[in-house]
Amino acid sequence: MYPNPAPASPPHPAALPAGVWRILFGPVATLLVAALLLWLDTLGIHVPNPVLLLVNAIVLSAFLGGLWAGLASVAVTFGFALLYWCAPQPPWHYTARDINRLLVLGLTMPPLALLVGWLRAALNRNHQALLDQYEALTAELRHRTALEERQRDVDHILRHDLKSPLTGLISIPQMLLDDGNLKPEHREMLTLVATAGRKMLGQINSSLELRKIEDGTYTLQAEPCDPVKLVRDNFGMLTVGGYARSISLHLVEKAPITLRTDGKLLDIVLANLLRNALEASDPGNAVVVALAAQNGECTIAITNNRPVPQEVREHFFEKYTTAGKSGGTGLGTYSAQLMTRALGGTITMETGEQTGTTVTVRLPLDGKEANGQ
Repeated sequence: MYPNPAPASPPHPAALPAGVWRILFGPVATLLVAALLLWLDTLGIHVPNPVLLLVNAIVLSAFLGGLWAGLASVAVTFGFALLYWCAPQPPWHYTARDINRLLVLGLTMPPLALLVGWLRAALNRNHQALLDQYEALTAELRHRTALEERQRDVDHILRHDLKSPLTGLISIPQMLLDDGNLKPEHREMLTLVATAGRKMLGQINSSLELRKIEDGTYTLQAEPCDPVKLVRDNFGMLTVGGYARSISLHLVEKAPITLRTDGKLLDIVLANLLRNALEASDPGNAVVVALAAQNGECTIAITNNRPVPQEVREHFFEKYTTAGKSGGTGLGTYSAQLMTRALGGTITMETGEQTGTTVTVRLPLDGKEANGQ
């Protein structure tokens, strides 16, 4: 048997809500000040301008308790003035000067209480509006967080479900390549299919790394990497696309380059930038990739003949920025910048009507800068 929970103790009869105390505090304080002044008067102690003390009490009362509390303090103050300024013999008689005082008091104190009470009400409304906005933003943040968590789960499931059939697609071209009856051009096409499948599988595996980069939890694992091979592999993949048939790809390599970095991320960076350059080029022109090693950096400059549209130049690397491409998502340059920074490098864009567009990626040759070494 579970013990019965103890009944909640009833609230103490003397306990009053904080709001009630706030309303009563001003009038009670005004009444106490008035009583103190009257008592001092019976002792022959006359306080200069006693009404000024009560004016402060009225302001405090209206600010803390609102309009009605302020008016209650006005009533206490007026009652004090009637007692304080009346003649002792005969009682309740006033000089002309005291009548003027009472008239001024009666005309000025209620508007003062009204004004301060109105200001307090406006302050309360603004405070409540801010609280409502805060609660709405908090609820929206919780909703977005829940959606992001759900999206993470969906991404994880998609990656898992895509890898199994993709592994089979990669193995089929390799099985066909073992057949000696294939023509050279067919063997080349199958090799491209297998390469594309392996690249897609690598990108699916790297999507988790991209999530880590956005979350700030990615750690670079630098390994020897051949940027020339990565560029040539991407050339081979991109020349299969229909848009590349009228656009040539050229590689300018001054000397062999030895680079230590995360080759999978760099491969995705190059694929995104080269695809963007091809799609932004005019037919009959060339996309040129220049590789060089100098001052401890590997420089990869990708140039196409068309300038970036004026309206997106200042936001070129921002998320969802795109122009002039049907179906463009605006994520290619954003992910390229994100991954380049994760590799410890920098990425810049220069564009002009006469020179076209050049996107330059600079990476440390030894991969140490990204690890903060």
